Amino acid sequence: MSGLDAENTVRAYRLDSGNGSHDAMLADLLESVLNNGKCGLIDLNINQQQRCMGAYAGTYTLNDYGAFMFGGQPIQGQTLEQVQALFDEQIALVKQGKFDDWMLEAAINNMKLAIMKRAESNNSRASQMAYAFVEHRSWGDVCNEVNELSKVTKQEIVNFANRLFKDNNYVIINKLKGEPEPILKVSKPPITPIEVGRDNESAFLKEIKARQVKPIEPVYVNFSKDLTKSKLKNGAEVLYVQNTENKTFNLIYRFDFGYRAGQTGKTMDLAADVLEYLGTSKHTPEQLQQEFYKLACNYSVNVGAENINISISGLSENMTKAMALDGRNHHRRSAQRAGPADAGRPAY
Repeated sequence: MSGLDAENTVRAYRLDSGNGSHDAMLADLLESVLNNGKCGLIDLNINQQQRCMGAYAGTYTLNDYGAFMFGGQPIQGQTLEQVQALFDEQIALVKQGKFDDWMLEAAINNMKLAIMKRAESNNSRASQMAYAFVEHRSWGDVCNEVNELSKVTKQEIVNFANRLFKDNNYVIINKLKGEPEPILKVSKPPITPIEVGRDNESAFLKEIKARQVKPIEPVYVNFSKDLTKSKLKNGAEVLYVQNTENKTFNLIYRFDFGYRAGQTGKTMDLAADVLEYLGTSKHTPEQLQQEFYKLACNYSVNVGAENINISISGLSENMTKAMALDGRNHHRRSAQRAGPADAGRPAY
């Protein structure tokens, strides 16, 4: 196919099973090993080395079947066949098991975190129930997904890759630059009006409407009782709330100055933007991203008018390791008051 947009190429392998299957779960893990945006094989071997304009891998699953897809754009002077060859290199590494053991462990940790986060809101839980219904999955299987992830081994991923990435199991679509091909137009079919019985009610709806629902009473936060307060040796206040909902944490270091803090404040926003390109005394920026990904943890810096918040979040089991990784002690020493504080939600 051709068009005025830049050239790109896509390769899709067929998955013989769809949503909710064990193969679909393996495909999602394989996607993270290849392309997680930080330290997958495609991230390290193609994108970070700028061997093409950009490459990716990902899954597309439906109820009956699915596809595992690779895509990329060439740099100037590079052919689409050369981009496809880059895919072959990464596929060969996976099929031979030539990737670090921690990559699978990190992929599992990050999928666990995503599953836990999806279950934190009523809206998200309702959506998961709806998807479970249309995907013909039992709610028990959905809730057991975290446990199933923990059982996956590296050898199982390697075996799956060898079973999936076969020469007779894919199609390639090349988008070439040129005049668009003529578009075939389909005649509009006649539209038959649909009679909507707005006054009709199913037995199920009548049952739901007849139920007596107890009104939900508001619950107000009592800052004297609901928060555990303490102080560090340097006098910094610590506010803490136990997360009883799941095994995740959210930790915030708060500094009581922001971009309005005189001459120093004028450079705060710029400093926060530059921070992601800096490493620590022990890690380069790339290594720091990899270490946080291994732990299924994230960090961010937000500069406000009156304060700066450095946030770390992720799996509770890795909280201490993530705090040690953050390692920006020179920022903490410069604050007059600094301490983890998050009165709005559980700390961990």
